[in-house]
Amino acid sequence: DINVGINYSSKIEDLEPKLGISIFHINNPAESFLREENHLPMRASLNAGLRVKFNDSFYSNIDLISMHQKKPQNSMVGGRLHYVMPENSMLEELSAGIFTRTAISTFDAMVFYTGFKIYDFEVGISYDVKIDSLTGPRNSNEVGSAVSLIC
Repeated sequence: DINVGINYSSKIEDLEPKLGISIFHINNPAESFLREENHLPMRASLNAGLRVKFNDSFYSNIDLISMHQKKPQNSMVGGRLHYVMPENSMLEELSAGIFTRTAISTFDAMVFYTGFKIYDFEVGISYDVKIDSLTGPRNSNEVGSAVSLIC
């Protein structure tokens, strides 16, 4: 499986923009999970973001990621607000945010996020609420949560 990507980031006073693009499965590798001849199609991903420092205690991240693979495509856009804890605190930062997810031009879900940073590790939990723009919230089987550890 061959993948490539490039990422750019900069710092301009209190602003830190970033932009990246990646392409996965360039060589259309064979997938043999079910012992059938199946090849993975190429997938492209675009990510962009902006970190804005308000003062020594607060900053925000605004992020976008968009992925395309054949006809399926989805995007997430949203932001997080971070609070930098005082130096004598065990935790380094607290954060909370909200994101929206779209799938093939329909509003698909709201994602709520909260987390903290400790010893240079970010730990977060998110909760996805699936929402269809035409029918509203669905049954309880279509919500979910995830825990992430970012090093």
